[in-house]
Amino acid sequence: LDKVPVDGQRVHRMRGEREDLTAAAVEYEVELLRTLGDPPRMMGHHDRSHALEMADLLAEIAPGHPRLGELRAFGSAWPGTAAGR
Repeated sequence: LDKVPVDGQRVHRMRGEREDLTAAAVEYEVELLRTLGDPPRMMGHHDRSHALEMADLLAEIAPGHPRLGELRAFGSAWPGTAAGR
């Protein structure tokens, strides 16, 4: 991101290089919640349309994560998704 004119305080990177990806995912979740609040209330329509993709990624790095079901339900209920039509 060195070449992108973005304030470094607005960049929140998950530490995917860590050996313990579950711990990295939990730390990332805490960081996002601290910064953004509760994601479903903060997400716009475009972001909500990617909730199922985010759930799939979370399932890969942290199977059984407590937010997984919430994310899938949120994405599935949104108009324009397979379950929300």
